[in-house]
Amino acid sequence: SLHDALPIFDWLVLSEALANSLKDTIGISQYYDVNTNSYRVKSNAYVGAIGVEVNDKGDSLHFGRLASLDTLAETNQFASVVDRYFIIESPTTTYNVSAKTGLTNASGAMHVEGAVSGNNISTINYKQLTGFVVGAGSNLSISNIKFTNAKSNSSGAVIDAQGSVTLNNVTFYKNVVETSEGNIMGGIYYNRYNQNAVNANFEENTVTTTGRVVYGVGLYNAATIGNVGGTFTSNQAIVSGAAGYGGAMYTTNSSQINNISSIFTSNVVQSTDSSVYGGALYNLGVIGKFNDATYISGELNAQFISNAVISESDNAANAYES
Repeated sequence: SLHDALPIFDWLVLSEALANSLKDTIGISQYYDVNTNSYRVKSNAYVGAIGVEVNDKGDSLHFGRLASLDTLAETNQFASVVDRYFIIESPTTTYNVSAKTGLTNASGAMHVEGAVSGNNISTINYKQLTGFVVGAGSNLSISNIKFTNAKSNSSGAVIDAQGSVTLNNVTFYKNVVETSEGNIMGGIYYNRYNQNAVNANFEENTVTTTGRVVYGVGLYNAATIGNVGGTFTSNQAIVSGAAGYGGAMYTTNSSQINNISSIFTSNVVQSTDSSVYGGALYNLGVIGKFNDATYISGELNAQFISNAVISESDNAANAYES
């Protein structure tokens, strides 16, 4: 199992009889559920907290400290042929990351599941670290999660996708990319794989570069996506000495998106000395579904509200450029 493969001994392993007797008397932040091969986060979790485990016979407890281990990273990177799960049980819980999440590269899918209540969803706080690198042939599924405080000096601070990614009720909030080392292809989500949909909210994310081009703050697409939905709100590219394209989103000339239904609000590309284009969306690809150059369905069904390009250069184009 996933638990057996990890070099730790500080989780509550659910043996049916003992778990029921302990749940009202011992407070733990995380535990491993042998029935579902999942790690579950019960309350705000910090590496270094005390954990507890029941031995194989279910008749004794072991206590330990989490040391530098990050459960999300270990679960994600575990090479398993079966699906594995990282579950946050409360919509008010924040899981604080202590290591970059790293490579998702296994035949079994990785599931990250939070909880939702009204406008509240579970939070993963990256604390200036980076997120998922989804390998070719791998599958990542995320639901009811807000990602915040990721920081990177390269593309895809939260998701770098060369494999399948499924998003359901996901928000990317106040994540940051800062660099003078390389061009940025999607500050938050760098996509190079055909996806059924990208339905997510991108809010107040920022990419700042010196001498390097920005291609989309929120999403960069170089493949085919069925539908892009959700909201892009107050994302910002700040460029110096190089051009900026797409305060929210950028699509390449080899890409296709069958339908865009997002709402783009108050996204900005700005520079004091360089050309900037597409305050919200810069599109070089195909929007709509075609067969042998014949239009079938789909459209740019988006709303654009108060997006802007700001530049002292002579070259600046509108909020949407195609």
